[in-house]
Amino acid sequence: MVSYEVALGRVNEVAALTAENSRTQCIPLQEAVGNVVAKTLNSLVATPKYDTSAMDGYVVPSSVTRNASIDHPVVLEVCGTIAAGDDPGLHESHIDSSTLPCLEIMTGGIFPTKPISGYHMDACIKTEETSTVTDAKNARGRMIKLTRPVAAGEHRRVAGDDIKDGAALLSPGMTVQPQHILVLASIGVTEILVWKKPRVGLWSSGKEIATTGPGHVPDANGPYLTAALAEAGAHVSFLGTFPDDAREMATQLQRAAESEDFDLLITTGGVSVGKFDFLLPSLRRLGAAIEFHGLRIRPGHPVLFGTIPSRGAHSVPIFGLPGNPGAAAATFQFLVRPFIKCLLGKPPEKPIIAKLLPRRLEQGHLGKMPDGTGSRTLFKHGKIKQTPDGGFLVEMSKEQSPAKVAPYLDANCWIQLNEGEILDEEELDVACYPFKEFNILST
Repeated sequence: MVSYEVALGRVNEVAALTAENSRTQCIPLQEAVGNVVAKTLNSLVATPKYDTSAMDGYVVPSSVTRNASIDHPVVLEVCGTIAAGDDPGLHESHIDSSTLPCLEIMTGGIFPTKPISGYHMDACIKTEETSTVTDAKNARGRMIKLTRPVAAGEHRRVAGDDIKDGAALLSPGMTVQPQHILVLASIGVTEILVWKKPRVGLWSSGKEIATTGPGHVPDANGPYLTAALAEAGAHVSFLGTFPDDAREMATQLQRAAESEDFDLLITTGGVSVGKFDFLLPSLRRLGAAIEFHGLRIRPGHPVLFGTIPSRGAHSVPIFGLPGNPGAAAATFQFLVRPFIKCLLGKPPEKPIIAKLLPRRLEQGHLGKMPDGTGSRTLFKHGKIKQTPDGGFLVEMSKEQSPAKVAPYLDANCWIQLNEGEILDEEELDVACYPFKEFNILST
């Protein structure tokens, strides 16, 4: 059996070859959330395009307000109104005030670009900081008074102050999030180039799943992997449950591989070497190339990876995951997920390094904790939390049987223990991969 590191290298090599055939597509912006960016997206404009008002108020020449006070207010004539979307030139062309001018302006309204009656309109004062003058004489329009100085540039959004022209907004490998839509829509982007989601064909296997009699066992792996693959960015087709028949299994695998409808095939169960484990004989019937079958890992050591010949220029990769739910979950996280990431042009997942807490095991659960990992890489589920100083602590779940699923309700991460690590060392640093939906911050 090969090591996990060697196996992961082979997975990445096949994934890189498969990724050469990956396709891109332009999709509407509002449908892009959850897809992976295929090309750097640069802004073609600067925002805001013009200097605009950050408040509802009045555009004023700050220079005339320097000495404004309650005892000596400055009075200005309101010469018009600028709403968001108005062309300020419409006001600039006809205003000729014999008094100090100002313009009412709404949030988002564009500042005048030319002087008005010789005054540079460079600031905005909020409406609620002004008052109307009712006894003004010889006024052609409404008059307001200011009782404080207005700073140059006050409540003025400067053109290009938000997004720079040519700025890189999204990079290849990024997963589009709702907040990205907010930014892109604000500059008029209507579609985005993304990687097409990898197409995955998935089967469960085993008579105990297919039967409806007393020996029936609900299928946990099929629904779990369907959900996990979708969360990882794949388009999943659940193709049913294999019967305990090598010939029929081979027929279905061949049909899927030759259909050119799938970038990856996955089966669960029937992957070991028992009497009713039919995956390996089925693949041999098809002339499949087996990259590995059996790894020095726990759980999930019977896992298989290979490629099935197809009608196209390239073979179709296939993972055979173990039937135990915990083993299927572990091998998905540490083998299948990296494959999917490569197809989507995403970088490998970076673990959180945490201090492993010792656990005093209860009698009858795991027995004595081993002194080390020996010649296997171990994958354990557990609970990670952040400490007040910004570090991380992690504790293994009490139950670690790959056949038991209840511990996953409380766990929030995977823990990877590499070959040869000594587990009785105090404060051992370990690699942790959080379950995405859990909050790992301290409470």
